[in-house]
Amino acid sequence: MTYTVGSARSAAGNKNLEENRIKRAELLAPAGNYECFLAAIHAGADAVYLAGKQFGARAAADNFSKDELVSAIRYAHLFGRRVYMTVNTLLKDEELDGLCAYLSPYVKAGLDAVIVQDFGVLSVIKKEFPYLAVHCSTQMTITDEWGIRLAKELGAVRVVPARELSIDEIRRMKQVCPDMELECFVHGAMCYCYSGQCLMSSMIGGRSGNRGACAQPCRLPYEVERSGNAYPLSLKDLCAVQMIPELLEAGIDSFKIEGRMKNAEYCAGVTAVYRAVMDRFFADGKAAQGVTQDELDLLRGLYVRSEIGDGYYHCQSGGHMLTQGKPGYRGCEESVLAMLRERFLEQKPVIPVTMSLFMAVGEKARLTVCSGETEVICEGEFVQAAANKPLTEEELRKRLQKTGGTPFSVTELTISMTEAVFMPVGQLNELRREALGRMEEELLIRYEREREAGRQESVKAPFCEKTDQTARGYLAVVDSVEQLAVCEAHPLLQGICVPVDLYEACRRESGIAHYLYLPRILRNKDTERLTRKIRALAESGAPIDGIYVHTAGEYRYAAALAETLGKKPQEFLFGSPFLYCMNTESARFWQTRLRALSVPYELCEREVYALLKRAGQAGVSGLEMPVYGHIPTMVTANCIVRSFDRAHCPQPEKQTWLKDRTGQRMYVKTECGVCLNTIYNSVPLSMHKHMQKLQKLYEDRMIGAFTLNFTMESAARTKEILDFYLHPTADAWKPGTYTNGHFQRGVV
Repeated sequence: MTYTVGSARSAAGNKNLEENRIKRAELLAPAGNYECFLAAIHAGADAVYLAGKQFGARAAADNFSKDELVSAIRYAHLFGRRVYMTVNTLLKDEELDGLCAYLSPYVKAGLDAVIVQDFGVLSVIKKEFPYLAVHCSTQMTITDEWGIRLAKELGAVRVVPARELSIDEIRRMKQVCPDMELECFVHGAMCYCYSGQCLMSSMIGGRSGNRGACAQPCRLPYEVERSGNAYPLSLKDLCAVQMIPELLEAGIDSFKIEGRMKNAEYCAGVTAVYRAVMDRFFADGKAAQGVTQDELDLLRGLYVRSEIGDGYYHCQSGGHMLTQGKPGYRGCEESVLAMLRERFLEQKPVIPVTMSLFMAVGEKARLTVCSGETEVICEGEFVQAAANKPLTEEELRKRLQKTGGTPFSVTELTISMTEAVFMPVGQLNELRREALGRMEEELLIRYEREREAGRQESVKAPFCEKTDQTARGYLAVVDSVEQLAVCEAHPLLQGICVPVDLYEACRRESGIAHYLYLPRILRNKDTERLTRKIRALAESGAPIDGIYVHTAGEYRYAAALAETLGKKPQEFLFGSPFLYCMNTESARFWQTRLRALSVPYELCEREVYALLKRAGQAGVSGLEMPVYGHIPTMVTANCIVRSFDRAHCPQPEKQTWLKDRTGQRMYVKTECGVCLNTIYNSVPLSMHKHMQKLQKLYEDRMIGAFTLNFTMESAARTKEILDFYLHPTADAWKPGTYTNGHFQRGVV
């Protein structure tokens, strides 16, 4: 089969861009190794994202050595392209200690931006490299305008929103923060869970997606209640090439191709197709030809996982978004791979230059090299009078046009000689090498000057004074009115976290603190209803003693809401384990903004103690510790119930289950009010055997509270668990099968 793809870097003009008021968007390609990087650059990527040997969310990729990464930055800049480095994993303290030394050579080489997930990492980078551009990874789970606002306040210049957002939501984000760049995925694999919120691989096999080691259990078969075996967690690959005009009109600044685990042919082919389609639109606007059948066939043939779709841009859920069979990659025709290798790997792009040589006896040879507006003049040795055989113009042209080993190609050469002249071949070659070498450095310096001119002073985010942390004993998180009633009746419980839709059932006379527990994910479509509900609760006198948040956007939303309720955010807001306080800098970041935050689920015992100790030394104390509950392993926009009962949404909310290949059953809850599915671990976390040690940390004020998370438990079971934990001598509850989570094993 023969495929035709567009020019790698067409000369498309911008004649219709101003008429359409559409800015030329960036095409951003992945690179898992240096060969993939070259393929992406040669195929027309405006920018490439990649990782060094540490801290990237694709730890299994080859990734780049120090020398390769520095070389990639220089090579990209010579052709006017950009390089973004991923540091988009959660770092532990011992790793964060070495981050600046790790980044320093790449920043010095001109790294264009760093992509981050961890707020501790963000804080360190903005402090140590204040002019380095920071992009907020999709792992930050930014789903609305509130997350965008926080990113802007923290000095980030770009956000990669959650892949679950619709075109309309992205358009609204851009309208609210027009000066914040938005980078959106247009092609490649799709995670079933909101990125950054998945603990399934972590809990099942100890390989954390938040640490770049996801084992992709979502691609395995599961039995769905009353529906048999299927692949309910495996989404089709994204292919939005036919939506490019619509995506551009929505205001997206960067089109991102997924695939740092893919090979060079994939990087070249996918990049080339998107380059061609985008360039046609930039040249001819709405009158441009769309994607051709050849281009679509090429995309379908390049390592697609079973099928392709257009993701969440126009659809939020449904079985049609899932792969129908086993989600393995199809092979690709060898003839196609050979064509891509020949065009984008074996043929290298060049930078055209013009040369002008002047030679006169008794004067130094002078070679002028020009590239665009950049000019370099080099002087060589003194020119001699020819004794026997003078240099000919033909010989000079042959010597000067030898640019092998450099990115340059001589398109025009002017030679001026006043008389018969002579210069040794070695000196002539050295003059050429020096002039081209200086041209390369001048182009890199010019690029750096332009980059410096575009930089702005980083925004200093406001920090609040830290409040004293008071011990709060045991807290319960409830999920039903029955659980709430049991908890309110328990004399030793200090606080209850209650979902908004259950809050009207709270009893002030119970004497227990009540905290609003926000949904795991909030989007613009949810916040208006939620705000009305919370304000009505406050006006009714409901006992709201604080609000628990789970994401950066929720924090920013809740902080604004708290102020309208007359509360100080740092005294009224609390952070759940999903704010991921994995290191001291992250703890410090959140503790200045929240009353308290929680230890995350992915630290082992040694790491928990080390974090509590270092955080205490840094003035951060009173972290909460989850000690019981079915851990949420996934929170998703796609609905498992709807995927297998396509006639209607599952409202009112219902429960279902998945069963894995080992027979373990995972409880799934639908939250129809906010269109979420939550998948829980098959067995509960229970730290009852470690409570004596943890209690000592509580007495030393290193831990501020213990949390018990109730989900599927009945009222009777809830009472048994409360009695067991709050009365250490009680033996009414038999734990049954449980897990210590990562407390004893840790994660990769």
